[in-house]
Amino acid sequence: MDRNDYTLGAKSLHWLIALLIFVLLPLGWVMDGFSGAEKAQAFNLHKSLGLIVLALMALRVAWRGLYPAPDLPSTMPKVEQTAARLGHLALYALLFAMPLTGWALISTSTKASLFFGYAAIPLIPYLSDLPGDVKHNTHEILESAHGLLAYALLALVAVHFAAALRHAIVLKDGVLSRMMPRFGKEAEPSSPALLAKGG
Repeated sequence: MDRNDYTLGAKSLHWLIALLIFVLLPLGWVMDGFSGAEKAQAFNLHKSLGLIVLALMALRVAWRGLYPAPDLPSTMPKVEQTAARLGHLALYALLFAMPLTGWALISTSTKASLFFGYAAIPLIPYLSDLPGDVKHNTHEILESAHGLLAYALLALVAVHFAAALRHAIVLKDGVLSRMMPRFGKEAEPSSPALLAKGG
């Protein structure tokens, strides 16, 4: 594996989460327009995919702890390096906050939520045990927060995408290519020690 590349595991998690976000965001905005069983199915799909994103993000953080991200190009100005790191931290924070507020919404809702239409989604105990009026008010606050976070995530994804294109088309510094698949050319390091040795 090229030392300047992300690991195959990091790339897989990145693109899988990105794919799910590109499904979840538009689905979240249109599913209220459905009716009947179709609406229930859309909501349960949205909730189920959101919980998968939460699990994948936890795995992604654990993976990054084992396999740190490659260094940014030394030619990249310090202010841009700082902005890139802060941007990634903000993305990580939003990708945790979105499914967590969604799970909180499930826990304060009066409607049943099923994981892909089959098993009941576990509720967060404290939130599910709130008194009726408090639970309703909490649900409305969480709903507003979830919607605002969605717009913030969309904006940050747009900035992230624009920055990636700038690196690929204008700067041509190889930053984007580090996250692109290299079919047949990658071997996953078996341990952090091996990665440190450039294996």
